[in-house]
Amino acid sequence: MATRAPAQQALFTVAVAGNPNSGKTTLFNALTGASARTGNHPGITVERRDGMVDLPRSGRVRLVDVPGSYSLNARSPEEELAINAILGRRGQARPDAVLVVLDASALERNLYLLMQVMEFDLPVMAVVNMLDTARDEGLDISFDALRETFGIPFVGTIARRRQGVDLLRRELDDFLGALPRRTNPDWAWTPHDSLVREMNELAPLAGEEVSFELPSEQSRRAFSFWLLSCIHRESDLVVKPRLREATLAARERLEKEELDLDFETIVPRWRFIDEASDRLVKREKPRNARTERIDAVLTHPLWGSLFFLGVMTLVFQALFSWSEPLIAGIEHGFGWLSG
Repeated sequence: MATRAPAQQALFTVAVAGNPNSGKTTLFNALTGASARTGNHPGITVERRDGMVDLPRSGRVRLVDVPGSYSLNARSPEEELAINAILGRRGQARPDAVLVVLDASALERNLYLLMQVMEFDLPVMAVVNMLDTARDEGLDISFDALRETFGIPFVGTIARRRQGVDLLRRELDDFLGALPRRTNPDWAWTPHDSLVREMNELAPLAGEEVSFELPSEQSRRAFSFWLLSCIHRESDLVVKPRLREATLAARERLEKEELDLDFETIVPRWRFIDEASDRLVKREKPRNARTERIDAVLTHPLWGSLFFLGVMTLVFQALFSWSEPLIAGIEHGFGWLSG
């Protein structure tokens, strides 16, 4: 088992990723304590935090707490910084591993980001945080099913109470000590044939043009796929000119085939999550039947819209018609007081 001794000051770098409000930064603080520091990444206003954690066998490990993001599509500064930290773009060092923090009370929604990170063929470990909130909502998370479905380690924590943090340190130490390893299984979904063709065309160019290392064919295809998802004529994402033009040309070919990139890239992942959901999360407490009936009406395309219009009509009536007697009464009262 490979180890890195603290005396040699050799560091593993672990990027800590997750959705906003998943407790990611709370967990980061619990792991790093007072060693955390905040700084702006060059060329971007979003802050990132670095901290150190000492592990018995792996030595001093640098944790990079990147801003919370729902995906890696680089449509916001937070998402761009997340992808830069995970891939090692724009002057950042490529991490040795990624720790993805998941909100246990909204596990299915958080798994989308986990799937994206895994596709880049990096060593990935997942933390299911906020287990207390999930239990309060009657949710039972099956860690065995998560490990079987995704093929990576999962650890449960309640970061704000420091529960499970020591176990996470031990698991992270074992995980890093076993590197290098076969990282992740193949993608959990199958892209459209036309998309696969363009990804394969872009993959060699991506490996030549980027300034960071793409260690495997899977990571090159994932980067090509990411480029196709993010690069368009109006995007200001910085890549090398030749790679940008090749990506735009590939997108144009796909558009001529009337292939909806958003549909082909988003729907298959959610389909996989939906199909696995029943195995991963069990609802122990029955949902309130009355609440479900109310929700069915209020969220219905027709009845919900009619209800909304009715409420707005009542509000306008209350403001402009029904308020007149009250206003007149107030004016009469102040007139009487003035007299």
